[in-house]
Amino acid sequence: HRDLHSFPTRRSSDLVKFFTQELRNAREDKMRLFIGLRIDRNNLVESSLAATKNFGVKEWCKKFKIQFEGEEGSDDGGLRREWLNLLCCKLFENNPDGLFCCMGNSRLVHPNPNRSSRWVHLKYYELAGKVVAKCLFETACGGHYKQSVNGRFSRSFLAQIIGFPVQTKYFEQDDPEFYLGKVKYLRENDMDADSMDLTFTEEVYAKGVLVRSEERRVGKECRSRW
Repeated sequence: HRDLHSFPTRRSSDLVKFFTQELRNAREDKMRLFIGLRIDRNNLVESSLAATKNFGVKEWCKKFKIQFEGEEGSDDGGLRREWLNLLCCKLFENNPDGLFCCMGNSRLVHPNPNRSSRWVHLKYYELAGKVVAKCLFETACGGHYKQSVNGRFSRSFLAQIIGFPVQTKYFEQDDPEFYLGKVKYLRENDMDADSMDLTFTEEVYAKGVLVRSEERRVGKECRSRW
């Protein structure tokens, strides 16, 4: 995913180069054979899950030939790219009841803890992860295999995937309203908690609505590091 390059550290750059080279070294052994998948365009996620439910790493690394049910056409790469693009759109769309959602007015998505009962099973997140891995693998193979992930992930979520600690600066893009209203102010001002009579509340997004917990007064017994 292109957002992997957004972390301005040498470590992230080295990780990208290492994994890209490893994938290129493995492509000759992994991608010799084709696997055919029959996909229902009207039931994209469930039919994709059923078609790949018994796939291991070797199967996911092979070339896919896609046949949409009830449609004529030979897959020379176009149907595969269309399938991956549509599947990413469905899995990673911003939906307060879906697998992924945004924080506040941001357009970057992260896993949704308040997803509806339809998506409650972790098998859908497992499928999403394998689809991302498939896109990364085929992009590393180069040429006409290149396939971008059609999804914009929050910086804090990407940091956790790579193995970086989450930092408050990520909220500048993940949740701009929260960052400008609270995080930036606290970081740029010398706070005297006892004299400002501040309170802290825990805030979470539920179905797109910000919900606050019981207030706690800020004082010597309650400090926060920014």
